[in-house]
Parts: sequence; structure tokens; C-alpha cells
Amino acid sequence: MSRIPAFPVVLCHGLFGTQRYGVGPLAAGDYFRGIRQHLAQLGVQVITPRVHPTAGVHRRVWMLAQRIRATCGTTPFHIIGHSMGGLDMRLLATDPAWAGQIISMTSIGTPHLGTSLADLADRHLRLLFRGMEAAGWSIDGFRQVSSHCMPALTSHWQDPPFATCRSIAGNPDPHPGFIALRPLHRLIHEIEGPNDGMVPMESALGWGEPLPPWPFDHLAQINWMTSRRTSRLVIDHYVNLVEELTAVEDQIVPQLMARDLEPQLQLMDV
Repeated sequence: MSRIPAFPVVLCHGLFGTQRYGVGPLAAGDYFRGIRQHLAQLGVQVITPRVHPTAGVHRRVWMLAQRIRATCGTTPFHIIGHSMGGLDMRLLATDPAWAGQIISMTSIGTPHLGTSLADLADRHLRLLFRGMEAAGWSIDGFRQVSSHCMPALTSHWQDPPFATCRSIAGNPDPHPGFIALRPLHRLIHEIEGPNDGMVPMESALGWGEPLPPWPFDHLAQINWMTSRRTSRLVIDHYVNLVEELTAVEDQIVPQLMARDLEPQLQLMDV
């Protein structure tokens, strides 16, 4: 990496995200598997806040705001969100207090327009969802990413006035990908066309400036269920993405500083 960002990079996880998967000393990795560690070794200040794994965006973003404030204070930062993490960052940015701190926003595999997979799950997994709710689990996150809920949810969201907003979709060859995603890839393809096994390309590119698609399925985008070769390619894509943020800083940071704002956290209603 020829240049590293001068400001922190926040990585926002999607549904079922956590800081560490495993029990005791047995750990398979964190949500952004091997990605955070590699970027940190290159000198990038990486922050991976943990939010509720299955709740809706309003509850998740309240937790996200608290954790970013605790680590970044009022320092400007970049934010990259995978899957539902991209929706969390968009909602965070609607708060004027945060809009003055965000330099760039990049979503990866985020269902900005929803996904037919959530529609199907809502119809065929109702008993499972009811059981989860009875056990005290919030499943609002599943409901919100359906194709009929998402447009209404995000219709009034405004992007920060200065931040660069970009989106990345996955468009993999499904055959060498994770075997469990192959039937889902075929199913979504019949309904919505090209997809990453969970999110249609059209939906993933339904917000911001579209960047070239990544040849990885939804899990490979965070370096899960990958071969050694694919793992290196995924990490290289993140390195290139983060390196590009240095050029964004050159353009955006002077504009943020010129505003001379002192951001104050305005916690959103849960």
C-alpha cells in the first residue's frame, strides 16, 4: 500500500455479525475474517464496532453511534458497511451531528432495495421467526431487508452533503463458490437476475456511485468459506479499496474542516 488513510476506517458488520466466532480458545475468526488484521498490519487504523446481530437498523445504529463515539471522538472517519452494515451507516449519516465527520461511505453487498430472499424467508420461515421472537430475539433486521419494506424505510434518508458515497455489488461465478449459496444464487437469479447468493446486483447498486463489481459471493466478500487463493484476492480488494480512500481524503477533508463544525452526538430513537 503506497499510502494509508490518515483517518480511521470503520467496518460495519451485517446480520449475525460479531467480533469473534468461536468458544474459548477455539476461534474461527471475526466477521471481517483476516481483513481487519491485515489492514492494521499495514498501518491503517481500523475500528470494528459490534451491534445487535438481528435487530432492525434503528436499534443497531444507536449502538453503532455509541461505539464510534467511544473510539473516534469527533475525529473524521471513513465507513465501510457489508450487507446490513451498509444500511446502518446510511442511517447514521442522516444525523447532522455525524454528517460532519464522515469522509466516505462504501457499501458492499448491501440490499439497498431489499432482496427477494427476505421475502421468501418471511413467507416460509414464519414459525422459525416466531420461535426466535418468543425466545427474546429481535428479527426486525430480517423483515426490513425485504423488497417491500426497504424502499419505504430508506425513502427519506439523506446522504451527507460532502461525503463520497459508493456501492459495490457481488457478481460471482456461482459454481466455485460456497456450495450452500448455489441454490440461493439460482433462486434469486430467476427472480431478480445477477446476484451474490443473497443480494441482487440491482439492489446492491441501488444507492451511491456504483463501483466495479467484486467476483465474490456474499460470504466471500468478508472472507468466509474461501480457498487460500480466494482469501488473498478478497484481502487485496479491501487493500485497494482502502488505499483509494486517501484520494478521497485529499478532496473531502478540507471541505469538512472548512465547515468548522463541532459535532455533538444526537442519539436516535430506538
